[in-house]
Amino acid sequence: MDNCWKCICIVLALASAAVMSCGGSGADSEMSSGIDTVIVTVRDTLGLLYGDSTFVFGTITQASWGADGRLYVLDGQFGRLAVYSQDLEFLQYVGRLGTGPGEFQYPQSFAFLNDGMLAVCDWGAGTVVFFDTTFSYVNHLIGFSPDSPRYIVPGPGNTYVAMNMTLDQSGGEVNGTSYIGRFGQGMEPQHIYDSWPLLITAYGDPDDPDLSIGRIDQDFDTDLYGTVYLAERDDSTYLVETFLADGTVDTLINKDWERVEKTREQREEEFYEETRDDGDEGSQMGRRTVQNIYPWMNAIGSVDVDPDGNIWVGQAYTEMPVFEVYSPSGELLFVAVIPELNDIKGLEYCFRNGFLAYDRQPADYPKVYLLEFDSSR
Repeated sequence: MDNCWKCICIVLALASAAVMSCGGSGADSEMSSGIDTVIVTVRDTLGLLYGDSTFVFGTITQASWGADGRLYVLDGQFGRLAVYSQDLEFLQYVGRLGTGPGEFQYPQSFAFLNDGMLAVCDWGAGTVVFFDTTFSYVNHLIGFSPDSPRYIVPGPGNTYVAMNMTLDQSGGEVNGTSYIGRFGQGMEPQHIYDSWPLLITAYGDPDDPDLSIGRIDQDFDTDLYGTVYLAERDDSTYLVETFLADGTVDTLINKDWERVEKTREQREEEFYEETRDDGDEGSQMGRRTVQNIYPWMNAIGSVDVDPDGNIWVGQAYTEMPVFEVYSPSGELLFVAVIPELNDIKGLEYCFRNGFLAYDRQPADYPKVYLLEFDSSR
């Protein structure tokens, strides 16, 4: 994938009509200020509605190219990690649905450590499961409190970086903290990069309330050296910070931001949140629940690091996927757009070892979009 990534010609042009269709004052100001804009295209997709079962997915919880050139697709509903060749030939499954060693109840994310071991976060079972370089089961960690990490990415050395939380219900009060930490093969973090209070809301009967526990919305990724890039995902801040392995914190991007209000049509759309639901034989399934609609659009939707160490900051307020791409020093290099994925909701992106998107809440069926720079212009 490295050679493919580096040899693609980046052509610095885009028709003004396509630019203006992105919407949002932030996008318009950047694109009209002389910053080059490039087009990213969909070169292929992986996934079927019916047919060969090795290409049919239940719920894609994560997808990524590996450093070995193979494509890995984690399926929460089917409880397995599917492995494909660079030519999209099915190779094997890692794990399966179940409660035994090396089995999953609802796997949420995975990361390859520097020694080649594979770590899989099984959110359904509250565990992190480890496999060796041949994908043979090694061991698993259980007993995280109150829950296992939900999203993990590679960290420095043989570690992974994850978002997790602490919860204290002593004294009749509920308090908690979300944090991003570095983990080895233990349940306690070796280092905490950043932390913030949990959002805890009580509703229902005052004498016996139900608790709704949420996390302040953040997104993060790491580069090959273990630097953590953390983006705020809210309606009034455009901020990306860096956290070095030694604990040094710096601001990479911090620019003025003016709130963008949702249109009436956007407010009428349903916002979905993934929840766990007990299925047959104790399995955990992904379910979508409708939440209240907030009137303002977030500034940043995602942050990802590509193989060259550049930081792709996804814009949350555009219908077409738009990314501002920064150097590791914080210089805005160019803006990238993906017209073919315009108005497709619920897409997630991964830039590690190659560029792809996948849909966690598809309108038809789950699939992976394999992306590349458009060299035809």
